[in-house]
Amino acid sequence: MKKQYWITLGVAAGMIIGRILAPYINSFIGNQVKKASSNIVTENHINTFINDSVEITLTFASYSFREVRFSHFLTDDIASHNYIFYDPEDKKYMSIQMTTIFGPLRSTLDIAKNALIQCTVNKKQLSDPYYGTKENPVLVFKCIIPPNSKWDQYDKRDAERVIQYNDDYKKSIFNYLTYFTPKEEFQKMFPDQK
Repeated sequence: MKKQYWITLGVAAGMIIGRILAPYINSFIGNQVKKASSNIVTENHINTFINDSVEITLTFASYSFREVRFSHFLTDDIASHNYIFYDPEDKKYMSIQMTTIFGPLRSTLDIAKNALIQCTVNKKQLSDPYYGTKENPVLVFKCIIPPNSKWDQYDKRDAERVIQYNDDYKKSIFNYLTYFTPKEEFQKMFPDQK
């Protein structure tokens, strides 16, 4: 009976302390979530970005690869795999950006070398002189690579990855806007964001 009394007293004390500390714990977690993502992205932001996009045809000759990671203890480790190439027609650098939470895709787009590919780009980025340099290329979030009869099984696997990436189009834009877009740039794109 004495043991049951102490257990009941311990549970009651724990509940009282938990009730007192709950606002501070919630505030701490809320602040950590805000630090994890400087941009609060809504479905409306994603749809606006998509509606401001256009399909263009580009020649994908050669590229340089760059990987950027976003890591925070409250989120998955998200990688941005960037295939940067120069488009002589638009005289701009483009970057096919695949944001993923799985391993590196360094050679995935080798299957597209010297091919004409359909790319979806944001019209504002395409017309803005701030974009198009090697350091800040116009981003491509969707690309369609025409099938090639010379592909082997590994090339076909890479083609499947590109299809999966295209299927995750909205998620890629969400990841880009949330984790990889500087706050000032996000506010320029979406002035309603405070």
